[in-house]
Amino acid sequence: VMQLERRLEEEVELVRKAERAFRSAIKKLESLDLLSFEFGLTNTT
Repeated sequence: VMQLERRLEEEVELVRKAERAFRSAIKKLESLDLLSFEFGLTNTT
């Protein structure tokens, strides 16, 4: 039973790390999108 609990805790930790990485990746993509969007606007005018 202890082994199973430890395994579950490791799984939860992995999921949390993945979620954090996912969120930071999305934030990076959003800032890149904003930059390219602004660049596109300044390019067309």
